[in-house]
Amino acid sequence: MAGAVLAACTYSGAPGDPVSRRLSYFSFLAADDIRSACEQGGPERYRFVYNAEYNRQVRIYELVVDRASGEGRQVTRVLGGRPVGVFQFGFDNWLLEQASTRAVLGPADLDRVRDALAKARFGEPPPGRIELWSDDYYWLVSGCLGGRFHQNGYVHPSARFAALDLSRVLLAHDGSGIAVAVPPPGEARPSSQRRRPRAAQEAGEGKAFVYFVEP
Repeated sequence: MAGAVLAACTYSGAPGDPVSRRLSYFSFLAADDIRSACEQGGPERYRFVYNAEYNRQVRIYELVVDRASGEGRQVTRVLGGRPVGVFQFGFDNWLLEQASTRAVLGPADLDRVRDALAKARFGEPPPGRIELWSDDYYWLVSGCLGGRFHQNGYVHPSARFAALDLSRVLLAHDGSGIAVAVPPPGEARPSSQRRRPRAAQEAGEGKAFVYFVEP
């Protein structure tokens, strides 16, 4: 049973149901599948996760570069939170897939992606531990480049978040037809969970959860 639970919590590909998706979500954010497969001579690969208050919207962009053709294969998935009734395991909402599209990115598009990541210092260690709270707005970027795994986080509002401009490429090839959920104007509040008393945070009370990006 313990092995089955562990396997269920390990992300190994896009799950088709909201239960598996929820159980493997932290492994998905950690990009365990990309990390374990990252090796010298392997493909250049990225995962971009845009979190917009989690229960509101999560956008996922998987990008793999084909070395033979020099083109990129982008898979876009847009998830939304909806109540699903009493079968919740203590969670209010589950992420349901609302759209899934595919697109081909040419070499010029890939160069724009790499340029955006370079300007946002993706390949450098994070500036200290970054807290990505589920009820905030953030980008989480993971990738395998030259056989090395990298991960970095960009939280709104910050100069780092503003520096990561992916709209000209990823969003331009999104194709979902679903508008991007953007932070409300002037929004600069911390996660609701962080505003709770420390004792409540340590007890795990509240609806928000956090993922840490370490240097």
